[in-house]
Amino acid sequence: MKLTTPPILEPPLIKGKFLFGHLMAAKKEGVYFYTRMSKDHGDALRLKFGHQTIYLFFNPEHNKEVLVDKPDQFIKGVRYEPLRLLLGNGLLTSTGKDWSAQRKMLNPLFGKEGMDILLIHINYISEKYSSPKINEEINWTKYMFEYTLEVAFTSFFGANFLEDQKLKLLKASSDCIRFVSKRMSNIINPPIYLPLKEHRQFRKSFLYLKKTVEGIYNSRLQDSDSPSNDMLDLLMNAHDSESENKKLTSDEIWDQILSFLIAGHETTALTMSWFFYLLAQNSEVQEKIAQECEKNNFQFENSLSLSQYPYLMAAINETMRLYPSGWILARSAAEEATIGGFRVKKGGTIAVSPLITQRDPRWWSNPDKFIPERFLEGHDLFHQAPRNAFIPFSIGKRNCIGSRFALLEIALFAIHFFKNHRVNTTQTDVKMKGFVTLKSDKHIQIKVTKI
Repeated sequence: MKLTTPPILEPPLIKGKFLFGHLMAAKKEGVYFYTRMSKDHGDALRLKFGHQTIYLFFNPEHNKEVLVDKPDQFIKGVRYEPLRLLLGNGLLTSTGKDWSAQRKMLNPLFGKEGMDILLIHINYISEKYSSPKINEEINWTKYMFEYTLEVAFTSFFGANFLEDQKLKLLKASSDCIRFVSKRMSNIINPPIYLPLKEHRQFRKSFLYLKKTVEGIYNSRLQDSDSPSNDMLDLLMNAHDSESENKKLTSDEIWDQILSFLIAGHETTALTMSWFFYLLAQNSEVQEKIAQECEKNNFQFENSLSLSQYPYLMAAINETMRLYPSGWILARSAAEEATIGGFRVKKGGTIAVSPLITQRDPRWWSNPDKFIPERFLEGHDLFHQAPRNAFIPFSIGKRNCIGSRFALLEIALFAIHFFKNHRVNTTQTDVKMKGFVTLKSDKHIQIKVTKI
């Protein structure tokens, strides 16, 4: 008698509205739609958004399978096309051998030596921004975007921008980010060649950025013997460990700069906005951070000094647990595969969600409450959650290469800030708004007081 193996089933399909499926509900509810789906239907499901089918997986083991165990089966596919429009073939958007070669060449730049070079610039700008206006409400979301953009430009190109040029660069970057973020969030986009107003504005901003960077790059070529003192120098001197002659081309450097500049600064700015929103509601956490900073004499000797500030890092980690900027991570199935025993069709879009995993009551006590101590070694809640349940910088070989840079940005600002200041807010009802990144539904307003 011939034995047959039962077919592997796809995750259950959750019924939606005729024609549009769950598209309108997801648009209306935003982030909260996905948390509701997880609560109502479990760890693995399929949804229809118009004609598209999305596979959603919410278990820490699914995170590991998609991001760590099978990265060549689940790749950055069509959902990243709008991002490639801006970032070209940089580290964030490239795949396969291109990505492997780039990551191998760029990894050393984000080690201690490279980070110590960039730390000088981060420290300079963080100190500059750590004394905002006193005793009046500040649009903290906007302030953090300005801070992280200036850190990015200064770290990449040195601090030699005129104020007028810096403002133009900040605006051009913001225009490009908004445009690409919108296209990544839409199910359908008009072709980029159509002469729409937003398309023209994007091209104008993009070309201004490129022209500025090309000018700086060309001037550096004339002075190639100068020591490395910013990220552009590090990129120009980066080479393959097996071949000194294999370096990044000017186009490749441009793609990397845009990847770090555009993708890196927005995520950090959002994290810092949420961080200070939480601190403004928890004065005791502010005091513990300030006491730790004072204990260290507000010093930060090198890029490894994060370890001297365990409570500050715990508060930052807890912020990223509650509000991960990359709240949902999408991949495409390069071939038919399985996740958690379920079949996924070739070409299918798969998503895992750090936000949902990191607020799951199965893994976290009081999951919606801000408790930095859960990341503090020795506390009862420390390491309570399973591995792969906390993935704010993703995991696996495609984890965020700039994670240490981002943490340095946040930590240095906090150390300078809490030397003389505290924060409070009257806001209590700020909600999450998920596009490509996890934003707030309104600008976060913070009042700064001097001590």
